Formats: sequence, C-alpha cells, structure tokens
Amino acid sequence: MKLKNILTAIASSALLFAGCTQEYEISTLDEIKVSQSYICIPADGSATHVSLETTVSWELVSEVRAEDEEGDDVLDEGGNFVYDKVALPEWLTVSQTSGSAGEFDITFSAEALDDPTAGRELNLAIWALDDNGNPTGIKQYLIIRQGEIAASEATCQEVIDGPDGKTYIVTGTCTVIENTQYGNWRLADETGEILIYGTVTATGQYDWESFNIEVGDIVTVQGPKTTYNGTVELVDAKVLAVEKSLLQSVATEFTVTKDGGNVEAQFIVKGNGLEFELPEDLKSWITISNIRTFEDEDGNTVTGVSISVAPNTGDARVATIPFTSSSSDGTSTANVTISQEGSISERTVAEIIAAAPSDIDYYQMTGKVANLTNTTYGNFDLVDATGSILVYGLTATKQESNDKSFASIGLEAGDIVTLIGTRDEYNGTPQVGGPAYHVSHIGHTVATVAEVLAAAEDENTYYMVTGTVSNIVNSTYGNFNLTDETGTIYVYGLTNAPVDSNDKSFASLGIKEGDTVTLIGTRDSYNGDPQIGGAYYFSHESAAE
Repeated sequence: MKLKNILTAIASSALLFAGCTQEYEISTLDEIKVSQSYICIPADGSATHVSLETTVSWELVSEVRAEDEEGDDVLDEGGNFVYDKVALPEWLTVSQTSGSAGEFDITFSAEALDDPTAGRELNLAIWALDDNGNPTGIKQYLIIRQGEIAASEATCQEVIDGPDGKTYIVTGTCTVIENTQYGNWRLADETGEILIYGTVTATGQYDWESFNIEVGDIVTVQGPKTTYNGTVELVDAKVLAVEKSLLQSVATEFTVTKDGGNVEAQFIVKGNGLEFELPEDLKSWITISNIRTFEDEDGNTVTGVSISVAPNTGDARVATIPFTSSSSDGTSTANVTISQEGSISERTVAEIIAAAPSDIDYYQMTGKVANLTNTTYGNFDLVDATGSILVYGLTATKQESNDKSFASIGLEAGDIVTLIGTRDEYNGTPQVGGPAYHVSHIGHTVATVAEVLAAAEDENTYYMVTGTVSNIVNSTYGNFNLTDETGTIYVYGLTNAPVDSNDKSFASLGIKEGDTVTLIGTRDSYNGDPQIGGAYYFSHESAAE
C-alpha cells in the first residue's frame, strides 16, 4: 500500500536547500485567506503566528488519498480523488485546528531540534466545510518547515534507517516502474530498496516522459523521506542524473509451477553482447538452452534467452541469474529472477507464524473461523490449538487477486475450514495471504439441547449449542453439564479449537459454573448415555456480567 501524499506545486523542490530566512509569495482563496502559506518554525520550536480569515467553517488537517481494500485510489462521482485525514505528527503543536467563519490567530510550535541543520517539513491543508461539516473540496495548502533542510547523500539503507522528513540524495538502479502518471518507481542499490513516490521537475511538475527513466538505468534523485505502513519512500523526488543502462530488461521475472517448465528472459542489449554465468548452486535445476534475437513491435532488437526449470518436489525456491553487457563506457547488470512453487505442506498456525514471509511458499492449514470481520473479501481469524492468525481474504478457488467469491463458499463463524495460503504480514504482524483459497470446510447447525439429544450419533455432523454450565467434573479436559430451556446434556471435553485429541486448553477459556457458553460439537454417547463429543469453544458470557 502506498501513501498518497498531497504536495503543492510550489512545495519542496524549490525549497530544498532553504532555511527560514527567505520570503515566498502568499497564495490565498476567497473563502480562506492566510497571512502566510509557508510557515517557518525556529529550530528551538518557538511559536510562529499565522493570521487566518475565513468566510466558511474550516478544519486544518494532514491528508492522504483514500484507498479501497485493494489499495486503489477512491474517486468521487466526478472522478476526483477522495481524501482521508490522518493525525498531525507528535512534534508539531497547533493552537487551533478548526472553527467557524471568522478571523483567527493560529500559532504553530514544535519540539526543539537537536541539530538545527537537520530540519523537517510537512504539508498541511485547511479544508473549507459546508453547513453539515463536510469538506467542500476547497483547500488552502500550507508548508510547515522547521530548521534548515539540506540534502544528505545516502545509501538506500541509510535512508531506511534515517528520520522521516529529512531530505536525501540517493543513487541506485531503477528496478520497477509502477506508475507513469506521477512517477512511482523502485530504486535499489547494494544496501536495499526504497520507493520513489512521485517524480517531479525542478518546478514541482509531474512530467515522467521528460526524465527518460527505464528499468535498469542508474538514477540519482533528491527528496524528503517518509514512511507509510512500513514502506520507506522519497516523496516527489527531483531527478539529478540518469545514467542509461547498457542492458534494458524486457522480461526478467518469472513464476514457475512445481512441475517445472520453460521461460524466456528478454533484454535490449546496448553494449557489446550479452554475458552470463549460471551460479553453481542453480545448475541442478536451471538450464540455459538457447539464445535468439528478434525485432519487437517498436523496432528494437531483443535478445531472448531460453531457460529450463526442472520439477520441484521440495519447498518453493528462487533462482537469481545475473546477466551483463559491457562497452568502453562501463558495464551494466540485470538479474533474471525465477520463483518456483513448491509442494504444499500442512502447517499449524504456530508454524505459519514462525515461517518467513513468502509470495511463493503455499501452506495448507485447518482451524476454526473466528472474528469474521469482512464477508465480501473473507477476512477472519483462523484458530487452531497452537494459536491464531488473520486470514486476509479467502476466495473459493485460487486467484491472483481477491475476486470477492467468499460469500459463495458459505463459511460462517465457528466452522472448521481447511485452506491454502502464503505467509504474509502487515506492519510486521503475521497474516495469511495469497489470497488464501478454500479447500474444504465443516459447517454446523444451530440446535437446542433437546435437538442434539434427539439426533443420531455422527462424528461428522456438528451442532452449535448454547447453555448454562454446571457440575464441572473435570477442569483439565473440560467435562461438565450444559443446560438450556429444553434439557441438559453432558459435554465430554471442551477445547479452545478443533483438535484430534483433547489438548487440555479448557482452563485457558476462563469458564466457570453458571456461565453461559456457546460451543460446537458432535452428538456422541458413552455406555448408551448421550453426550456432546469433540466440542470446541465459540463464546461465553460470565455469570458475573
């Protein structure tokens, strides 16, 4: 997911090496007028006063573009971006952030900087509001700067480790181009990779074609760092230099099934030929069999390299093969990456949590459905005897992206589901991704005690029953009587999640006599006496509540 920062055209690029001594043209609207739109706070954090005059109600916010659950921009009926408010940073204090029509004296202050030359900058907006307090779309942008801002030359890792708001100059290879409207792309060096979120000219304009950046080029950029959902970004970066690559990647990333197959890596070679050396550890399952050249639809001469991938009976694996092209001016390198799926292995929730994140390692897991929070995409917690993990989306069949087929599965909270997915994470928290897809599930029927008593014994038919707990005869395994208005039945063991044999998790549930519990189990018996077997926990209410 990417941060959708809103930065004005007059903003950072023109001010990158400025301190707080220059003056800038004031920009105002009829509805909102400010004495200054560029607000300088001294390094010691002392207050700066800004006069505000409005003819409408208003709110001062930090804003980001709204996104849907798939991470895409949300647009209104007119095709305009919709914006969400986010909290102001902790280092900034504003005396008033909203009001009705009138005149105001607003003060901006900040925490003192340890180093006055390590300044920071923030873009805010004053929203005009209608009579119902909703944004009208009219905004006055403000630039808040504290201290002196000077760009520092850094590696990608130094940017990653550095503070947000600091401006950096970074040189690296363009690895992926994600958006050519605003210029969003990935820059990598030998230390790591960062996202360039927006590429602008010296006057702050988006003009991607003018930069002539292609995958493989070595680019030097300058921009302020921010971090959003764990992604380190330089926002609206200026391009300082572009060194054209001698080797342009056309097709270099592949995913192959566990059955193996053939792929063709493709390059536009601008140097003196194409060279490669297959790493020794790949020779047992990767073979380069043929090289050809052909002309693409744009008239470029493309070099194609045929690569064979052997079947895989183990875990997923990844091959990285370096290719180079050289001339008297230097050498360029491009990597071919082949990800091969492995055999799907069964794992517990604890084993999934302990595994490393991977887009190609698929695991099969089984547990109960809990906390079903989204029935469109299928977001819920999967709980087994070893733990709980969020399933971020479940589809009826294997899909590249969530097709909103969850409802067709018929899965409900409390059901036992078997699914296949990858080990993913969000903000460092483990989750199941992929998206995960459905293998099978065991549903349940809501029933009274009397209906369970009358049912035939069947270890594959599950009932959800609610009643009052009494006569706990075994607090280790969870043996007790369950009573509702229709009768009483003996529960022979209750666990937190479905298990093959009782894992003694009853004590962790905190259930006491007199509590009302909802459980799911099968109709069982012992010596002819009916009982509930294979029961697992759904919910309960304490008698004290």
